[in-house]
Amino acid sequence: MELLILDLSGSVGPRLHASFEARGHRVDTISDPSIALWRSEIGNVDAVVICCDRPALDDLATIAEIGSGAERTPVVMLAASADDTDVVRVLDAGADDIMCSPVSAREFDARLRAIARRATPQLGPSIEVGTLRLEPHERRAWRDTHELDLSPREFALLEVFMRHPGRLLTRQFLLDGVWDLAYLGRSNVVDQGVSHVRRKIDRPFGRDDLQTVRGAGYRLRAG
Repeated sequence: MELLILDLSGSVGPRLHASFEARGHRVDTISDPSIALWRSEIGNVDAVVICCDRPALDDLATIAEIGSGAERTPVVMLAASADDTDVVRVLDAGADDIMCSPVSAREFDARLRAIARRATPQLGPSIEVGTLRLEPHERRAWRDTHELDLSPREFALLEVFMRHPGRLLTRQFLLDGVWDLAYLGRSNVVDQGVSHVRRKIDRPFGRDDLQTVRGAGYRLRAG
């Protein structure tokens, strides 16, 4: 996942940054709430993790601002301490979750995955990228006028790509978004899944839109 750590504690951020990177996430750490708001508005992060000693009024305002955009970015707070009143205020301000440290890496990642699943766009209007068209509510997809025969997993994978055209998607991002916990850490299933999708959306039509970015992940050409 693409994570943005907003370190308001001044001490937790570096350790959390290193821990997330070691677990395969792509991470930026900042200390300026205005930059966090801007980054969330342009939509290039999957979640904002706010680290603080104890939730303060300014922290609640930051959560409310980040959570109020049209393209809402999930917010998680990691606090050194918080009582029941703090938890209620943080969640009511718009945070998706709050945890008190210390918390295990496995639990933190599991909570992030759950938030990412809840944040996945709901079924809605058709999505078009170049000559690809996808109807989420009907679970159907086309290249030009040719309907594509996709398995449920292939459809879900194509949908993730089409919702992020032109964006580099890491294997971990795709694994978190399409596969369940039983596949945790098995990035080869992503490579196999992308290969299957490519064989159906590109090769029969002489296209090369689903591209491999060596050592980084995959990208669906935007046009």
